[in-house]
Amino acid sequence: MSLEIMFGINASGKDSLVKELKSKRSNVETTTETRLLMYHLGYISDFRAEAPVDKASYKALENTPQSRVIETTNSIYKEKLGAFSESETEYFLLSHLVFALTIDKDKPIYLTDRPVPPWYRDISRKLIQVVCDPDEILRRRLKDKDTGVRDRGNMDSLEEIVKHQSLCNIEWQKLIGGLPESRYVTIVNNDSKIAVNELENFLNK
Repeated sequence: MSLEIMFGINASGKDSLVKELKSKRSNVETTTETRLLMYHLGYISDFRAEAPVDKASYKALENTPQSRVIETTNSIYKEKLGAFSESETEYFLLSHLVFALTIDKDKPIYLTDRPVPPWYRDISRKLIQVVCDPDEILRRRLKDKDTGVRDRGNMDSLEEIVKHQSLCNIEWQKLIGGLPESRYVTIVNNDSKIAVNELENFLNK
């Protein structure tokens, strides 16, 4: 059917939006760029978004030389996404426009020198950026940390949230440059019901 690629910083609500969408649309599957990379690098055995991933696997990915990550991205990872785009299932790839390394770091390290693969434009049907008010993102991150759902390390500050989103906006403009407006959208996810409806309308165009 198609491959949709969705970008957004941590706690912008990518997973929640797609989960809600899956309750309304049949034949939808989800994975993430990090899971798919870890799968092809041999760190995990299941790349589905709902499959649990331990901290050791994330740390292994962060410690993998960028040259190997890029080589994997442009070979077997790319081939897998090509297979997704030609399958009978509608696949959503959840990703980041700028990745942040956080495990065992005093401050996040933003990989601004690792741009989104340019072939993402060709292999996907739709490109989606999910953004959210920084205060709401911080609230979600702190709630996840307090309840033990997810600990995002040292990214629990408004300053880092604003910085990360700003860096992502720059890459987003590079990625969508020259594309028709029917191919991309930025969705503000402060209210999930409104955001899901906007996402559905965009996908149905």
